[in-house]
Amino acid sequence: MNFAIKKGWGPAVVAAVVAMVLLMPADPVTEILTLVLTLVLTVLLLFALSRVAQVAAWCSRKQMLVSWSVAVSAAIVVCLYAALKR
Repeated sequence: MNFAIKKGWGPAVVAAVVAMVLLMPADPVTEILTLVLTLVLTVLLLFALSRVAQVAAWCSRKQMLVSWSVAVSAAIVVCLYAALKR
C-alpha cells in the first residue's frame, strides 16, 4: 500500500485535473468528486498491481511509467463514465 500511495497520488491528481479540463468541464462539485474518484481508483489499482507484480522492486523509471499510465487510464475512465452518466 505504501508504494501505491507514495507513487500514485501525484500522477493521479495531475491526470485528473488535465482530464477534467479537457474532457469534462462541469460544476465544481462534479469536478471535486471526479478528482477524488480518480485518486482513489488510481491508488486501488496500483495497490492491486503491486500485489500481483512486485512493482516496488522495479527500477524507478518503470515505476513512474506504471504510475502515470494507471493514473491517466483511471482519469479517462472516470471522466468518460461521468460524461456518459449525464
